[in-house]
Amino acid sequence: MAGWILIVGADSSENWALGRGDGIWATKKSRPFKTGDDLFFWQAGSGLIATAVALSDSLSSAEYDYRSLPWPDRWGFREQVRENEIYKSIVEMRVLKETSPLSFSWNEVRDALDFRTGANAAPVQLDDQASSVAKAWFDTGFGHDQPDIEMT
Repeated sequence: MAGWILIVGADSSENWALGRGDGIWATKKSRPFKTGDDLFFWQAGSGLIATAVALSDSLSSAEYDYRSLPWPDRWGFREQVRENEIYKSIVEMRVLKETSPLSFSWNEVRDALDFRTGANAAPVQLDDQASSVAKAWFDTGFGHDQPDIEMT
């Protein structure tokens, strides 16, 4: 299965809490999430904060009313929304582990997992090997000295 690094905006911590609680995440870029894919969440300005597993393939905004997502958006619920404001891929998920941010910079993660894009290109697809490396970071707690939170 593929892995993905998804971004939680620096000013969107409440979106993470709501999405985690409802078991759903959405992106404004169309991405082919598949059931069973590994999902890694990057808190902008902090680092990796969680790992999850996809429970569905990507749902498009045609298949899922993005206005029913659990978080408010900065533009509110206007009738007219610009194309770049619409969520294009929605994925159901189960959070496996949440942790204090693993203290890697984006460049360190990019180099360790061998991809070449910036955070603004996220979600970033990882190959199987890179996904295994990222999962190991959560298993070992490497990158920080605070306790992990196991999700049940």
